[in-house]
Amino acid sequence: MRARDLIPFVLIGGIAVFIVQQRRSMKPAPTPPAAAPAQRQDPAQPPPEQPVAAGVTSQPADPARDAADARLRLDQGAPGTYILDILSQQEQTLIRWPDRSVNALRVWIERWSDVANWDRNYPIVAEAAFTEWRAAGFPMRFDIVVDSVGADIKIIWSNKFSEGGRQIGVTQKMRDQNGWIRRADIIIATHNTQGAALAPATIAGVVRHEVGHALGLGHSPSKNDVMYPESYATTISEQDRATLHLLYTLPPGVVK
Repeated sequence: MRARDLIPFVLIGGIAVFIVQQRRSMKPAPTPPAAAPAQRQDPAQPPPEQPVAAGVTSQPADPARDAADARLRLDQGAPGTYILDILSQQEQTLIRWPDRSVNALRVWIERWSDVANWDRNYPIVAEAAFTEWRAAGFPMRFDIVVDSVGADIKIIWSNKFSEGGRQIGVTQKMRDQNGWIRRADIIIATHNTQGAALAPATIAGVVRHEVGHALGLGHSPSKNDVMYPESYATTISEQDRATLHLLYTLPPGVVK
């Protein structure tokens, strides 16, 4: 599919909410076909509101924070990244997964759905997105699991989102009071809001973008980046890589 043939659609991701307790969670595959370019988000359309719960305690250790050192490292590392844009989108707060020296992030992908025009390649291209982000320098491993119980990241399929927009992807991140991501749920529509079924190559672009949100990235202002809200980028750029790397060298939380 050529880039100019693609219909515009919306990805709205990176919605961070606190959690008090983990809710019940909600399965592996070969390499995908090449992903086609994808348009993403209408920047004027805000993400849906999510409930915020109080009194959350952090299960990982509280991050060791030296505010002055964190600010210095951020300012020195910011050139060539869009980390400052992410901060402006997230009330000057960095969020990311805790460091894991042994355990991989557990990823569960719904392998079958009863949505109309279901394509068995959807979960295949979804799994490939995690391989791409790992190759881009994400500092932890992904473990694709067959049981949704206890999964850290889940991908769930939906028929389509409501009319009135171009949204086909949503990422909801649950974090604790320190900024550690505790869980991420990615919901991907298999049809646009007009009801047309989406090709696996288009789904690949959607999932690639939404996985970036699930890892803690926000939107980039550059059209060359996968994390640009409305983009035809089909590969993770150097700036995407640099931003991810910098994020995972800094402690989570408010940057002053």
